[in-house]
Amino acid sequence: MSQFFTFKAAKFSHDNDARQDLLEAAFCAHLAILNGVAPGDLRWLNPSWDFFCRDAEGRKIPMDAFTVLALFRASYGQRLHHPNG
Repeated sequence: MSQFFTFKAAKFSHDNDARQDLLEAAFCAHLAILNGVAPGDLRWLNPSWDFFCRDAEGRKIPMDAFTVLALFRASYGQRLHHPNG
């Protein structure tokens, strides 16, 4: 399996640490959505700062909770599609 995958034109790491970080972010995003966070709200995790994920090049990619879940689904789908690699 490639150590990278593409989501919305950005390349993201797919190593063990990145997957763990994304799993934790997705869990928090899911809870925020269940608690009624609005689409587009970048301060869904902390009201003091906009949430972001870093792409494979280290750039900050701002993401609302819904986008984080979509990123997680893309990552998980990549892993399911290439289970032995």
